[in-house]
Amino acid sequence: MKLDSIDMLDLIPTYMQNDTSVKGLCAAGNYILSKLYQSIQCMDFIQNLSSLKEEDLDYIAKINNILWYDEEDSKSVKVDIIKNSEQVFWTLGTVYAIESVIKDVFGTGEVVEWYDYDGQHGHFKITTENSSVYGDAVQKFSKIIEHVKRKSAILDEVEITLIAFMNTYYGAALHTGDFITLRQEG
Repeated sequence: MKLDSIDMLDLIPTYMQNDTSVKGLCAAGNYILSKLYQSIQCMDFIQNLSSLKEEDLDYIAKINNILWYDEEDSKSVKVDIIKNSEQVFWTLGTVYAIESVIKDVFGTGEVVEWYDYDGQHGHFKITTENSSVYGDAVQKFSKIIEHVKRKSAILDEVEITLIAFMNTYYGAALHTGDFITLRQEG
């Protein structure tokens, strides 16, 4: 049974369905249920985030205390951050939380723990293929990470990995000859 297409008259026993009072009550009940269903749909703002105005998104982030939210981001980034914020809150201080925020804000990125790159205990670095992470973006990147990482963890660096495809040509040459040594005597 779906709330948006329910007919209360179908729920009434057949011997009562011809009564005009019952028909009127069922019609009124159908109207109330349809309005209730529409209200419920509006309340599920997570599903409707992309249809909201940016000011509304900013307000939602503010009242939910999403510290890594930036009002300067694009609308699609704001929607992704709000959608994933509850999951990030539940996992704050973990690699999963850091990687989730990185993917929401910068598209790609991965945490490399200290033991995977011979760093100091408790340190980590972030690798990303997003070439736009430079200058001020690195500062923003670091600020965002501070909100979701473990306070004892230390970010060593942000490493940008560039992937390029190119033709590689190999060549070889072989040179042969005799070595003759001449000596002058006398």
